[in-house]
Amino acid sequence: MSVSLLKKPQMHFGAITFFAKQHKDDVCGSNGLPLTPNSIIIYGKAQILKTIVNPYLCRYLDIIRGKHERTIVVSQYCGKALSSLIEKSEFSIDDIKKIAYQVLQGLMELHSRNIVHHNLSSENILIENGNIKLFNYGLYYMTDNGKLVSFPIMLALFF
Repeated sequence: MSVSLLKKPQMHFGAITFFAKQHKDDVCGSNGLPLTPNSIIIYGKAQILKTIVNPYLCRYLDIIRGKHERTIVVSQYCGKALSSLIEKSEFSIDDIKKIAYQVLQGLMELHSRNIVHHNLSSENILIENGNIKLFNYGLYYMTDNGKLVSFPIMLALFF
């Protein structure tokens, strides 16, 4: 994580923590080698997310692998959620076009890397100074489409 990110007074962080699914009674694969813990696979995929730098995407700052398959993911959180602004503000047609364009630019970056947001909602579109950043786009990717965790990763479709 760069020190310049920490010096910004408007910088906030978001963190999620979850447990990776443990392998069942099998400790070895079909080749006789030990199975890689799911938290290690998640950790590896998260390293790719940390390399993404795009003006329309919140940055992933760190991933921590704890005991008992626990994973902690820390990311940038800039501005306010679109959902909180929809109720308080009226947006002009130009504002709506700008938001839509920036959301699509962020999604294009993710899709160019074969990453699906899978949780695009007004809660995960953050606005700061008239510009947006997509937030919380990596959980589906890190967990191999939800296969590496024992909880469902739901698709949010409400705006």
